[in-house]
Order: sequence, then C-alpha cells, then structure tokens
Amino acid sequence: KRRRTGTFFRTLFLLATGVTVGLGTMVIRPLAGMIATARRISHGEHDERVPVRSSDETGRLAKAINRMLDDLQAARRELELLNQDLEKRVDVRTEELAGEIVERKRGQEALQRSNERFELAASAVDGAIYDWSMEGNVLSWSDGLTRVFGYRPAENLDLARWWSAHVHPEDLERVRRQHEAALADSSDFLCEYRLAHHDGRYLSVLDRGRLLCDPSGQPVRMVGVVENITELRQLEEQFLN
Repeated sequence: KRRRTGTFFRTLFLLATGVTVGLGTMVIRPLAGMIATARRISHGEHDERVPVRSSDETGRLAKAINRMLDDLQAARRELELLNQDLEKRVDVRTEELAGEIVERKRGQEALQRSNERFELAASAVDGAIYDWSMEGNVLSWSDGLTRVFGYRPAENLDLARWWSAHVHPEDLERVRRQHEAALADSSDFLCEYRLAHHDGRYLSVLDRGRLLCDPSGQPVRMVGVVENITELRQLEEQFLN
C-alpha cells in the first residue's frame, strides 16, 4: 500500500512539474519573443512586430504592443515628412535670401555709382545744387555752397531762411513773386538775381529749379541749381561799354 501511495505521489509530482514547465514555456516564450523584437526595434528595425501566437492575455498584449508600434511608426513617418518639408522651405528661403543679398548689393553699387556721378557732375558746375522739400520747408545744398559761395554747412542750419537772408534786398521781392508764380502754375522756376558771398560781395546767379508734384498735382519738391554767372555778366558789361 505504501508503495502504491509513493508511486502515486511521484507520478503526481512529475505531472505537476510537466504542467508547470509547459505553462511556463507557453508564457515565457511569447515574452521572450517580445523582448527580442523590442531589441531589434531599438537597433533601427522599425518594421519589426511582435508575433501573435494566441488569443489569450499574451496574444492581446502582443496586439497592443503592435498597435503602439504602428502608431509610433506613423508618427515617425509624419515627422520625417515635416522635416523634409521644412528642409525644402529652408532651402527655398535660403535661395531667396541669397538673391535678395545679391540684388541689395547691386542696388548699393548702383546707388554708389549714381552718387559718384552726381558728385562729379556737381563739382563741374560753377554753382550749388539744391533740393527743397516743401514738407517741413527744408532746403539742402551740395558742396557747391562752400566751393563757390564760401559758406560752410554749419553756417546754414535754417537753410530756407538762410537763402532768403542772402538774396540781395533789391532782388528779394521780385524773386519771391517769380517763385510763387512758378508754384501756382506748377512750372519750372527760372530767375536771375544777386546772392551774397561769404566775403560780403554779391554774385550774379541764375537759379533754375525743376518742380516736382504729387499724383494730385500739388507741388511737393523743387530741385535745381544756383549757378554763378558773375563773370559772364561782367564780360557782357565790358562788351556793351
């Protein structure tokens, strides 16, 4: 009887051990597969998925992991597309900026050449070029004001008032009338008068101004030149006498 009992328990132990091993193998093997898949994914194999071998909890876990991996891959692809689009936009904007820099450089060079030509032309004139902005009543002069008439820029801070103060008193009212008439008719200004030199003597000048108007026809600016014609008038007087 004892032998039968011992045999029974040994048989039962072996059976339990076999069942335990079998159950362990059924649980551990899928988990081991998940771990191996996770390792491959971590090494860059993003298309790897966990094998689904059952419909129990382990199988459902494998499906959940696979759905998570699908979502991650979809997000990764979307991020790659966004990065590609951003790179394209950066490239396009870089090209645009490069073109803008080139155009700006060309514009600066053209402006510099234009200024150089203007300075060269202004230096060839025996007089002073002026630019009168009627908004604010601001009058600016070229260096001819110093070169021909002897005035330094620091001496003509209120330029519009300075001009009126240096026209010969006998000519001032006539010059103002002609100037007002040109503004009223939106026509060019042409007037001869006497302008005081820095040393106190008066020079005969010919003032020629081109009037600029806004789209509505209102005069807003006058650009011109006050040319020294003193020698010409002296020669004419000598010839007439």
